Amino acid sequence: TNIYLLAGNYRIDVHADDGVRVYVDNQIVINELHVYLGQRYSYSFTVPVAKNYPITVEYQEGTGAAFLEFSLTSSTGGIIGAPTPTPNVPITSPTGLYATVTASRLNVRNIPSTTGSTVLTRVSGGEIYALLAYSPDNNWAQINVNGIAGWVNVRFINISTTAGVTSPTGVVATTTTSVNMRQGPDASFSRILTIPNYTQLPVIGRNASNTWWQVTYNGQTGWVSATYATIPATANLNAVPIKG
Repeated sequence: TNIYLLAGNYRIDVHADDGVRVYVDNQIVINELHVYLGQRYSYSFTVPVAKNYPITVEYQEGTGAAFLEFSLTSSTGGIIGAPTPTPNVPITSPTGLYATVTASRLNVRNIPSTTGSTVLTRVSGGEIYALLAYSPDNNWAQINVNGIAGWVNVRFINISTTAGVTSPTGVVATTTTSVNMRQGPDASFSRILTIPNYTQLPVIGRNASNTWWQVTYNGQTGWVSATYATIPATANLNAVPIKG
């Protein structure tokens, strides 16, 4: 795994049963591949210049109990992360999808889970990244953060087909599930198409009760239920004309 380390002092701690070998920057720093019960090992090192460092862990199981615990911490109060990218200028996405961070700060992990994972870096609200893949359960998305491929929980991002969605009214809705776009502001109207989960949509109109939004998607204009397409609490609905 490539991990972007800021300049500073770091420590690796490993608790293994049985053997373990750890590489940092392609150099062996812990070399304990043997059968031994529950041993702890550590290695401290200094990063002079911030960059991506390859870190590899090899594990050997002999007999009896089997476990491996690994941690990487900064002893200088620094963080493991990446330089703050320029918002709204992500690299081109191979999937055609982009993730906009909606949390104030969001952990990017090496695997799609909070259990047994390592935080590779942290990203901030409003930043946009190329989306690389989904986890099998669709609860996690893999994004590219300045060359680091890591996983974020989809609850804390908005996903769109462009690198930042703009709206002529200034209001953008985000689907919370797959939702049908219809020809009018009611479920009785014919379906035009289905919009995927976590898609950002420019809102160009609304009905009088604010229960349906008129939106555009993939060159089509239609209506989606506000039940399944939310807008920020701070959105200025006065800027959205009533059309239905």
